[in-house]
Amino acid sequence: MQLLQLLLPVLAGAVIGVFPTLLLERVRNAAALRTRWDQELQKVCAEFAACTRRIIDLAEEPTGDEGALEAEHRMLQVHMAEVRILGGLDVQAAARGVVASTHGLRMTASTKPEDAARHRSRTLDGLFAFYRAVRNQLKIPDADKLAPMNPGTAT
Repeated sequence: MQLLQLLLPVLAGAVIGVFPTLLLERVRNAAALRTRWDQELQKVCAEFAACTRRIIDLAEEPTGDEGALEAEHRMLQVHMAEVRILGGLDVQAAARGVVASTHGLRMTASTKPEDAARHRSRTLDGLFAFYRAVRNQLKIPDADKLAPMNPGTAT
């Protein structure tokens, strides 16, 4: 009986202490997992955006290297698959819009300059929507506020 009286407070303390420890460990694991996926999302989305910029730049070149433009568009499709794995629905939808507008840009770059300009503008708008969606998913403060691409312009 005396042994039970001695062990009872120790046992009660251990039981009481295990719950906060388990809860804290669970929160730590969730934060670590979220950070890991956020870093991957940021990396994949940066590659997607850079590829989009290369497509825009290639489409604006007077020589119009269609082979390079085609290769970059295929790479954009690869990045799109990665975005689908890591991005939320808003990020995926914005990325899909960028892919569609870059396709139009690629198809009109060398043959229809006026249509290409419209697709370029649509691609840039889509890229900004993509940036905002990614920033929102990553919970960046003021995620919707982006500086213009070029000083003196709206986008």
